[in-house]
Amino acid sequence: FVELTNLLKPAKEVRQKLMMDNVKAINSKDSLETDKTKKLLAAADAIIDNLEFIFIRLHPDSYISLVTLHQKAYPVALANNKEKIANTAKSLSANLKQSKLYKEIEDRLEFAERLSIGKPAPDFTLNDTSGHSVSLSSFRGKYVLLDFWASWCLPCLFEMPHLTAAYKQYKDKNFEILGVSLDIPRFRQAWLNAISKNNLNWTNVSEPGGAEGPVTKLYGIYSIPMNYLIDPNGIIIATSLRGDELSRKLAAVLPDNKQQLK
Repeated sequence: FVELTNLLKPAKEVRQKLMMDNVKAINSKDSLETDKTKKLLAAADAIIDNLEFIFIRLHPDSYISLVTLHQKAYPVALANNKEKIANTAKSLSANLKQSKLYKEIEDRLEFAERLSIGKPAPDFTLNDTSGHSVSLSSFRGKYVLLDFWASWCLPCLFEMPHLTAAYKQYKDKNFEILGVSLDIPRFRQAWLNAISKNNLNWTNVSEPGGAEGPVTKLYGIYSIPMNYLIDPNGIIIATSLRGDELSRKLAAVLPDNKQQLK
């Protein structure tokens, strides 16, 4: 652990400074500086990511390697780097492969494969804010963003302005959003308040079982926010869209916009 900490320390110190610079740029509304610091932050994250993978490869029998890989096996990383994570997991020692954490990594990889681009999105039915049943399959014929979130999840709420902007721009162009909240029943009012406060004017349903609910398990959700963009045939065409990525993807796939892009 000490060795890994020392290995990452210089890069993490640089990243911390870039985070502060980014906050200053955002507060000063300097868009050029904000874009610059975001790109530098992405570069720093990539360096840290590569150093961690190198450490794991050099220490295949260390429990710290297993913990580090487990932390790296989250939805966005699995969507973009599934093969690298899978190959790194295979390089771990036979002893580590007997552990619970390794089994969880395998399960996450299995879900990432089953719910990867080109695969059908599993159907389900949940109740909306009025108590009416809504099925994912009822959106067939439209592009739909299946968004898993919760009122208590700050990263989820930070994403909402991007979702509302995309919805406003594309809701009349064969696009819908189906929000699945992991708020359990006793937090129902917090869920409803979050919908109202953040202007989530699309279909919202609730998974009463929260993180342990059947729909959550069907999609292997262990980290939120998490989303899937599904085409009119019910096929997943993108995952883990963050920030303006949703709007850019919709501009590329919606028929009317593809003609404009040409």
